[in-house]
Amino acid sequence: MGLPVKYLAFVSWLLFSPMTAQARVVENVEIQQLTGTVEVKINFAFPIQYIGHVPGSNGDNIRIQFKVNSLNGLDGKDIQILSQHTDIAWNNAGGAPIREIFWEGSDARSPILSLLFDHQVKFEVHGAVDQRSVTIYLPTGGKAGTLGNGKYALLLKEAMAAVRAKDYPKAIRILTKVESSAGGSVHRQALEYLGLSRQRNNQLAHAKAEYKKFLKLYPEGADAVRVKQRLSALMTAGKKARPKLRQAKLSSVDEGNMWDTTVYGSLSQFYFRDETKSNGESSRVNVSSLNTDADLNVRMRSQDYDVRFQFVGSHQKDFILGRSDRKRLSRVYMDFQDKKHGASLRLGRQSKSTGGVLGRFDGIDVGYDISSQFTINAVYGYPVQSSRQTNINTDRKFYGASLDMGTFLESWNFTTYFIEQKNKGLIDRRAVGGEIRYYKDGRSMFAMVDYDIHFKELNLVMFNGNWILSKDTTIYMSLDYRKNPLLTTTNAIQGQGVENLSDLFTLYTNDEIFLFAADRTSTSKTATFGITRRFSEKYQLSFDLTATNLTGTVTSGGVLGFPGTGTEYYSSLQFLANGLIMDNDNHTIGIRYNDRDRDRNYTLYLNSRFRIGKSFRINPRLRVDYRSDKQDSDTRTIIRPIMKMDYRVGKWLYLEFEGGWEWRKETFSGIKQTSTGNFVYLGYRAIF
Repeated sequence: MGLPVKYLAFVSWLLFSPMTAQARVVENVEIQQLTGTVEVKINFAFPIQYIGHVPGSNGDNIRIQFKVNSLNGLDGKDIQILSQHTDIAWNNAGGAPIREIFWEGSDARSPILSLLFDHQVKFEVHGAVDQRSVTIYLPTGGKAGTLGNGKYALLLKEAMAAVRAKDYPKAIRILTKVESSAGGSVHRQALEYLGLSRQRNNQLAHAKAEYKKFLKLYPEGADAVRVKQRLSALMTAGKKARPKLRQAKLSSVDEGNMWDTTVYGSLSQFYFRDETKSNGESSRVNVSSLNTDADLNVRMRSQDYDVRFQFVGSHQKDFILGRSDRKRLSRVYMDFQDKKHGASLRLGRQSKSTGGVLGRFDGIDVGYDISSQFTINAVYGYPVQSSRQTNINTDRKFYGASLDMGTFLESWNFTTYFIEQKNKGLIDRRAVGGEIRYYKDGRSMFAMVDYDIHFKELNLVMFNGNWILSKDTTIYMSLDYRKNPLLTTTNAIQGQGVENLSDLFTLYTNDEIFLFAADRTSTSKTATFGITRRFSEKYQLSFDLTATNLTGTVTSGGVLGFPGTGTEYYSSLQFLANGLIMDNDNHTIGIRYNDRDRDRNYTLYLNSRFRIGKSFRINPRLRVDYRSDKQDSDTRTIIRPIMKMDYRVGKWLYLEFEGGWEWRKETFSGIKQTSTGNFVYLGYRAIF
């Protein structure tokens, strides 16, 4: 099961080099290659609402559209990545005909994820109810199918729990139903476990028949090796001392010692230069840096265990005199899954958006399946304020427990939790809360509430819903009430000129610190309604309207409060098209209008991508922004044309160039100012 020497060397280089990780939207990509279906599951680092995709069901690419309902809790780098092009690593040995996966960005609140394929494929796209993943199904022949409504996947989970409990008659009843109706990976797993359950229930003839059927449908893969061994054991046992040999062989197979190891990731280096020139002055270099990024994923799987290691890293070498290099650490963790006993453990820097943990932290997260419908979880760790924090800050620490319940009535899942956080021994956050998830017949709903029992304040209430009216039309809505930033005692340091909460301990009493924390915290209320309509396989139009209100803060402790914004409105219209000009092109045209308390903002953005052959691609973009102040005659106009080109060398190396120009005209108190700027981004990206 050992890793090749070159991968061990690469891991060592990552761990002991000065490189650290940049923030990423996508946490990882899971691919299951099956005879009937390839399943590509893309997991996110924080909740993102799926609202549609184009083309509808077939093509050599998919563009998946999302809505980010709240940017609160994300650091500046996270928000920047949301609106930028970011390539994503995946297991290219997983059997999916994927050529490239990249986060297309375009707009931070309405970003796009794109997948390019080696050839024309059929597909289905399904967003998760909890908005933490999206899954693409690629039927490849055989008994194709998907987990479309999730019903059979839930039954399979119940059956596997019955196998662990040695209730084989119950497992056989459920698995027979699943095997006869489901498709894809559910059918494959159900058929294997049906054979195993019959074998352990001493129905040997039936077990042989199930194993032979499995091998006929699914002759390749680690599970096929297991099934061959079990079938061989049964055939051999029929010729010799059956009870003893059958038991010995079965025990050997059940040890789960057949490991499948995959290593994949990416490595890139880019030089970035940005300079501006204002009112005839000499040019000023704002950025001159070399950015190195790495993404390493190691996964080892057997029948009973799933072990993962992930490291995403970046280091920025700054060439401007007087500036320091920048480091970031977003994720580096080990993840262990014991499928036989329903236990899990994740250790390291990670992101979580459930169970009361609302962001990135350093620590440990464990879970255990009490039964097929109940899982208990515990978490302990140290919050990470930003990916630029490369050390473990032990001043703030938290612990919590949660209970996952479901599925009930084939549609409902629930989570309830308690969490407590302290900063240098002082209560920072003590909260209870829960989540509700519902899916049935194209209607989904996700709701979450978080109540701080120390401050006696609602910290967060969120509701998101999707309703598929037809195969081409979806409406969605979001209601969001939250403290901004989330209410913690640490908020008290704002405006105090200190970096640590403990610096206030000698200046104020605990009660005064708690009061200052509440005074420094405002409340945001947001409501969004949107509709997505696909007019054909190639064209999709989406519209959304958002109303938001941010309250002011209170003056106290020598820190001035700020007034609220009143109700502000944001609207956007986005058009996605494939094959608009030529066969291998795709386009995004977006219009956004913001009516805010102090100003009005108008944005037009165009993003096109043309593929020339299989190796060369050009990506022209244009963005125009106009702002007018409501209180005076101040205005600002910005025009940004950008051109990106990339060339693929072989199967794993990409050469990329991106250059852009900016023209800016601003008026402040009647004074006009014009400036120009340009940037260049040049380098390579290797995907292994």
